[in-house]
Amino acid sequence: MKILKSTVLSLFLIIGFIRCPNPEPDVTENPYLQENIPWPSLGSSAWPSERGDAQGSGRSQFSGPASHNGDTLVSLGAWTESNSVIGEDDNIYTVGTEIGTGISYLYKYTTSGDLIWKTEVYASKQNSITPTISSTGQVYISGDKSGHIYAINAVDGSTTWSIQVDDYVSSSIALDLDGNLYVTTGSPSKLISLTSDGVVRWELQLGSAFRDYLREAAVFSPDGDEFYAFAGDSLFGISTDGHVNWSFGSGLHSFSVLVDIEGIIYLNNEDSSKVTAIEVGGLVRWETPYSELQASTLFSFHAPPAMDSEGNLYYKGKDLDLNLGVFSISNEGVFRWFQNAPTGTDILCDSDDNIFIGRSSSTSLEVTCMSSSGEVLWNLIRDDIGGGNSSRNMAITASGELVVPLQGNWYYLNYIVY
Repeated sequence: MKILKSTVLSLFLIIGFIRCPNPEPDVTENPYLQENIPWPSLGSSAWPSERGDAQGSGRSQFSGPASHNGDTLVSLGAWTESNSVIGEDDNIYTVGTEIGTGISYLYKYTTSGDLIWKTEVYASKQNSITPTISSTGQVYISGDKSGHIYAINAVDGSTTWSIQVDDYVSSSIALDLDGNLYVTTGSPSKLISLTSDGVVRWELQLGSAFRDYLREAAVFSPDGDEFYAFAGDSLFGISTDGHVNWSFGSGLHSFSVLVDIEGIIYLNNEDSSKVTAIEVGGLVRWETPYSELQASTLFSFHAPPAMDSEGNLYYKGKDLDLNLGVFSISNEGVFRWFQNAPTGTDILCDSDDNIFIGRSSSTSLEVTCMSSSGEVLWNLIRDDIGGGNSSRNMAITASGELVVPLQGNWYYLNYIVY
């Protein structure tokens, strides 16, 4: 009997061990994963707008070059400060003022430099406003100091419509989900919305002026119900029918915001030396001072951040020893790393979460590619470009080429890395 009890007990113990294996450690899922937010009014090309999408993420849907084994310079023969956007078949659109005639054009050309067409627009030589490509085959461009807005057929360059909305247009054009246009003017300072046919829907004036030197297009919430613009020293959430929903802050020295897939708005304020995450309605989610990010400053003027697919943020600035470079911050506002890098262009993130940033001078160009962990993957230096300062945004084509716009000395260059 004792033997039987012992056998039964052993059997139960064995079965227990078989049926109750050691538990495996839980895998923690990242709650901040990002996806591209569908925006049917924007072109489906590789880079249809200033920051690549309606939320200003600075994140491409395509992989950038893994090395810099090949490169070429494309000369446009015009002066420009405009950024470039990428349309169908990886063709490039930009605005420039032709040398000799002084006439401004919207140019469309291939990455190898072949001109497809050019269309005259009223714009200044210093036009730094970026075209926007719609899904209806229109390229929208504002003529800055002429106050004009144009819709130009992307196929043949013909002008679909044009309208003068003011004496001065101060921003690139943003598109809502329905294809309506949004732009700010400088004199008087107004926010104007137009239909895709060029008919004014509404105008909005606030007590303080909209940032008339910002040049960047407004960014939208993921559901498309509201967009965000700076006026005076505050950030405003505005509905697409022109009503102010809320405002945030006072004394903000900030020029760009980024919106993630959950609708969180990220704001860098140089005056208070803080990065802030804001929920819709203006409620602060978190706020991190520069000192906790090991930064002496993070740039805000013409320096929008970027966000990778893991929800990590990237800013350019100076560390505590005043070295220039890129800072990486988690989605919860925690410092991840700093890497020395050139800081002339906006930060660009590709689909592999690699980071690209560059800088150029009158004779040289430097472009750095780094991983999402801050490891430098490659660094390109050219001392023979004979060009000028880099424009703000780079872009990645669907075939994986990196387009680096340069402001040439009375000519325009696109530096293509592949």
